[in-house]
Amino acid sequence: MLTAHRHCFNPAILPALDALTTDQHTPHRYAVVDWDNTSIFGDIQDAVLAHQCQTLRFAIPPDAMHAILLEGLPQDAFGADFRGCDGQLVTPDMLASDIATDYAWGRANPAQFVAGHWRMASLRARLRVFYDALDANLGHITSCTWITRLYAGLSVPQVHALTHEAIHAQSRLPITRCCWEVPGEAQGVSGRTRSSWAQRLRTQPPMQELYGELGRAGVALYVISASLEEIVRAFASDPRHGYHIPGAHIFGMKLQEDPAGILSHRMREDVPHTQAHGKSATLTSSIMTRHQGLAPLLVAGDSEGDMDMLTGFEQTWRLVLNRASCGSIGELTRTHEELEARVLLQGRDERTGALRPHASSIMLDGSEQLFYTP
Repeated sequence: MLTAHRHCFNPAILPALDALTTDQHTPHRYAVVDWDNTSIFGDIQDAVLAHQCQTLRFAIPPDAMHAILLEGLPQDAFGADFRGCDGQLVTPDMLASDIATDYAWGRANPAQFVAGHWRMASLRARLRVFYDALDANLGHITSCTWITRLYAGLSVPQVHALTHEAIHAQSRLPITRCCWEVPGEAQGVSGRTRSSWAQRLRTQPPMQELYGELGRAGVALYVISASLEEIVRAFASDPRHGYHIPGAHIFGMKLQEDPAGILSHRMREDVPHTQAHGKSATLTSSIMTRHQGLAPLLVAGDSEGDMDMLTGFEQTWRLVLNRASCGSIGELTRTHEELEARVLLQGRDERTGALRPHASSIMLDGSEQLFYTP
């Protein structure tokens, strides 16, 4: 039963959580949780990307960057929402060309680059625009698999070290909305572009306590994340970060590796890509098989990409971290007062990263208590 952080949770969901964390050592009880914005506040892949850009922690050869960024992508211009600051249409090739130019300069002049040279600001802004534009134009699966290319050339231990550094650095920064903009010196072929993103990375002590209580009640805990598996493993399994989840219980995006253990820019195709339906496929193929085909007691998530696994099992409790979303996840939050829906809706104050004892949430840019976006 939750004790230390009981006051942080929505009181309406506590009876169900108490029942789940009661000491019932029945075999094959397990729960499956999302990582980003569910188990933690923020997105670990966003945090690592910011840290990579600021410290030039990439291992891609400069002459390979352009091709790696573009491989397999259509070359149509991105939509109007991703026009440059001067109104010009932007294509993937234009962005990749400018990113490769800034990156090659940075590799040749690393001390100047990491000291805050305008080319660092240009590189990080264009990488973020590329990522967001892929998400908006081609969907979450494309963007989630594309961003993992930036770990190419690194070994798994190097990815783990990079992740720990990013957690240490980013969790000490203020929670705020950042605007990354290409500076005037860096017109390039894509012109000046900008992207806004939420700088926020915090552990969630109430979720850590919940996961610990589930474990003590004999409920095995698994993570399925759309982030690269190894950066989630570094966060979730290292005791320094307070989650203590076994490394073998972490599932995420997987890159191919060469015989020396160096990561490729290409995804493994022998396993599901852990976004949307790929999360459900991972759950059924890699987790249910460990538990005699039984459904999980609890699934936790926060976004559209979690909907398949949140709704795939009729008798499973669904813990939803409320981000006041639209779409099908918004529709699911509307059912939280219907007992048969088995939806446990948990609010959060996005301005602080803390859970709040209510079903509604307060967004980063406002003060209104919201349940969903109309």
